[in-house]
Amino acid sequence: MGLSDSEFQALRSQIEPLITGAVRLLANIAGASGQNRDKAMQEYGRLLDAHMLATGVISSVLTRTNLVPGATSPSISERLALVASFVQGIAVCESTISEGLYAQASALLKQELETLAAIQECQKGKRKPEKTPNVGSALWNMNQTYGDLNRLAHVADSQLLNKLYQCGGPAGFHETAVKLMPVSIQPQYHRDVARNLYAVRVIFLVLLGMELGTLTSEMYGDGLNENEKTALFVSAQHVANEGYLEKQEQI
Repeated sequence: MGLSDSEFQALRSQIEPLITGAVRLLANIAGASGQNRDKAMQEYGRLLDAHMLATGVISSVLTRTNLVPGATSPSISERLALVASFVQGIAVCESTISEGLYAQASALLKQELETLAAIQECQKGKRKPEKTPNVGSALWNMNQTYGDLNRLAHVADSQLLNKLYQCGGPAGFHETAVKLMPVSIQPQYHRDVARNLYAVRVIFLVLLGMELGTLTSEMYGDGLNENEKTALFVSAQHVANEGYLEKQEQI
């Protein structure tokens, strides 16, 4: 039996403040995220160009091969599914980094690195079902990167978390007998963290582009074209010039 009109109105008067509070909280988070994105776009420098170049290569390859029949095998089919899972998350991963959601970004980047490692394991015939991929299988050694992402994604490093989420309190706050540090419920912008994660993200996109080249070569006999190879090389060089990667001789 449903609520009577009077019962519904009484319930509504109780829950409306909660709904209003929910809307306010979400709006505040969205507003802070937008401000963080604006700051990040100004600070990324050449990393932004590198991100767009690498993403453009991925788009170019996928567009060129879309619905075109090619050679297939269990390895190719599994790699295509892994590529799809990576590509579908490109936008959301970029958003978490640029909008200041760094723990969430680290979890997504960790998953992307595992995806790249799984693609390599499939190609080499070493993929073990239901086993976490060995990130040492990735084209470039990413063991240290994986460990760093894991620390933040699993909220294991309390000092790092404090730096990301603590904020200043009102005047005299820190003079209280109990030393407390307030935290922000809105995402805060941290330039170095954002740039570090964004650089890692660009490297992963370059690696995915390289894996796509290998995959399309197996399927169609042709891999990346010269423009795509050049774009990936320039993307990697931008990351290197920003100090996040050793310069590559070729892609």
